[in-house]
This record gives sequence, C-alpha cells and structure tokens, in this order.
Amino acid sequence: MQGVMNYPAWKLIGPAEFPAFHQSIDGRIFLFFVPVFFLSVPISVLMIWFGHPAIDRKMRMVAALLTLVIFFATLALAIPIQEKLAVTQSTELIDELILYDRYLRTIPGIVVMALNFVMLQQLMRPERPIQDQE
Repeated sequence: MQGVMNYPAWKLIGPAEFPAFHQSIDGRIFLFFVPVFFLSVPISVLMIWFGHPAIDRKMRMVAALLTLVIFFATLALAIPIQEKLAVTQSTELIDELILYDRYLRTIPGIVVMALNFVMLQQLMRPERPIQDQE
C-alpha cells in the first residue's frame, strides 16, 4: 500500500519537511509492519515441508520463493534507498524506490496473496466421503 499510494506523493513534500516526515513514517512502519513481514518469511519457507497435505506443495514453494524475493528486494534495494531518503528528499531516489517496489515487492506480493487465497480454498475444500467397497 505504501508503494502504490504514498511513495508518489512524497515528491510533493518540501525538502525541508521531508526528513521529519520520513522519520515519522519509518517509526510506524518499523513498529507495525516489519515484525509481521519478517515473521512471514520463515513461516513461508517452513510451509514447504510442514504445510497441510491438502495444499499443493508447488504453490507453497512458489509463495515461499516470492516471499524471499520480496524480502531480499527490501533488504538490498528498498532499505538502502529509505536510509538515503531519511536524510534528504530526492525525486530520483523516490522514483527508483517506486520502480523497485512495484516490480519486486507489490507484484510478487499480489501473486503471493492470490496463491494464499487458492491454498486456503484447497484447505477448506470438503473432503470426499470414503465409499464403501462392497
């Protein structure tokens, strides 16, 4: 949501106000989003081996792989840009952040969300009754 809705609006904030604005956002993101996201990474990976048998293993693998893509894109690309933006506003850095966020975090995140929905449907599918073999 941040990348789609807020990052483009960051260009409208004045350079003098931007560091304080960025710092206030960072604190809330770190407090609420980061722990949940970082917890989703090992859970996604563990689901490959320990997921419910009703859920397709290949889907679990794709979801885990995409979660890792989001994780490493965040660590390697987004966080360094955010650290630079914490000091000064830069339209070029914001554009770069938007680009990385869209293709390496938002799109994979939407695919993971869709996979999670399909996997939930697989899990909730009623079991077929065992037929008597007479």
